[in-house]
Amino acid sequence: MAKKRLLTGLGVLCCVTGVSLATETEREDSMPFLVCQERTHNFGVVDNEHDVVHSFEVYNAGLEPLTLEIIRPDQISNCRCRPPTISFTNVMFGETVFVEMKLKTASIMGPSKRLITVKSNDPRTPVLALEGQADVHANFHLSPAQYDLGRISTHMTVSNWGLVTFIPDRIPRIKNIESSSDHIVPWYFRGAASNQFRILLTTHPPMPTGTLESVVTLTTVYEKKEEKLTIPVTAQVVHPIEVNPDSIAVDRSIAEHATYDFFVRSDFVNFVVTSVAPSSDTFKSEITGVGQNLYKVSVSNFNLTAGLTNDFVQVNTTLPQQPSIRVPVLWQDYGASSTQ
Repeated sequence: MAKKRLLTGLGVLCCVTGVSLATETEREDSMPFLVCQERTHNFGVVDNEHDVVHSFEVYNAGLEPLTLEIIRPDQISNCRCRPPTISFTNVMFGETVFVEMKLKTASIMGPSKRLITVKSNDPRTPVLALEGQADVHANFHLSPAQYDLGRISTHMTVSNWGLVTFIPDRIPRIKNIESSSDHIVPWYFRGAASNQFRILLTTHPPMPTGTLESVVTLTTVYEKKEEKLTIPVTAQVVHPIEVNPDSIAVDRSIAEHATYDFFVRSDFVNFVVTSVAPSSDTFKSEITGVGQNLYKVSVSNFNLTAGLTNDFVQVNTTLPQQPSIRVPVLWQDYGASSTQ
């Protein structure tokens, strides 16, 4: 008798449970049912001159209408994007709605993310997060971005190579390359890859001393549209050999007992003063090394009985750019004042 009651109880329990499950299934089927297969979209590598757009598909698999609302239009890491759009907000059973994400690439650079948050009346998915990812680059990459040729001499020919790489699916045609300075000559050649070009910049001596500045412009054409890539170039142009003072003014009144010094230096590591020689027997000159790439030249033993003409000291060096330099020796009448 006890066993029978137990079986009867189990039967009632199963019956009640079955009714409950059926009721729950009917209730879920009558609700809106948000289905979104793609919730993250990767735009990949894109250039910063063209906006990119993607549409996320949202489907209603429930019997009741699905209501959608964009509640957080922009949660962005390092980008400025246009507000997202949705084709319509009340989605009936079996209908698909499109949520459009547009990324404005002109204002960003490098990896970027955008998050669109959509609110729905589906209790199983009350909040839908849609994410867009992109790696934004300029349509080209220049290495180096600018050229600093450093200290160069007025007669030195210096060549520097660079590389410009374009987006693989956006390779332009090179129309021309030009420099704003006559002292910088640019060239371009095909690189190892189909989307690369090698840039060669060469100095064209002689160049004036001081700061040399130039802008090299590479004009490209893609889909009939011209674009200009600019490359700044700078250099500090100096004489291969610096002399201080650049001439010797000899006072006739004290010349017999006076010694005049000047210093010769260069930034070039292979600089050596090998010898100095007076232009006449009116005086003597000698050289003393006082530091790395720095020499002192002394002029003395002036012979006032010789013809007092404007002479010079010739300094001979190992520099191929300037193997010798002449330092003028000028005779002056200063009276009894000494220059020492």
